[in-house]
Amino acid sequence: KAVEINALWHNFARTMTYLHHEVYGNLTIYAGYEIAIQQGFEKFWNEKGQYLNDVIRLDGTTDDAVRPNQLFAASLPYPVISRERAQSVLKVVEAELLTPMGLRTLSPSHPDYKGFYGLGKAWANQYDRDITYHQGTVWPWLLGAWVNARVYAYGQSAENFALIANQLKPLLKHFEESGCIGSISEIFDGE
Repeated sequence: KAVEINALWHNFARTMTYLHHEVYGNLTIYAGYEIAIQQGFEKFWNEKGQYLNDVIRLDGTTDDAVRPNQLFAASLPYPVISRERAQSVLKVVEAELLTPMGLRTLSPSHPDYKGFYGLGKAWANQYDRDITYHQGTVWPWLLGAWVNARVYAYGQSAENFALIANQLKPLLKHFEESGCIGSISEIFDGE
């Protein structure tokens, strides 16, 4: 059970409830699903680390790797965690995953972390690229989820927007000056 899939499922159920209400004026059809999803989502909370576990395995054990997928619990239109928990998640994500170009796919403190895409080889083969793609490579597109989670957790204050704008400056510079001007690279090295 992946944390992001469950956050998406929660948003689907909430969206269906909204649509059903708009069409039929009835809110009860999906309410039971929403409550069950919300209660089930509690199992992702890592009390010790104050963030969301990445996966709940079939045997009930959890993968406590710090990954950006947990941001979807706070960044979608219907957040599945409280603002307080979103703030806690952001503290961990910002400390371990946030870089000037996006978010790492795995925390550098994890034993499986790979800081260089393709293991840093100038001509990495497919295997070397594949084993590093989800193990620390930075993905810029995840900044959208980060921004939405920040706004949910800390509000639409001038201070929060200034922090967000400052974080995006290096990526905007890349957009204007590097590679194919007017576009953003798909990935960056975790280091």
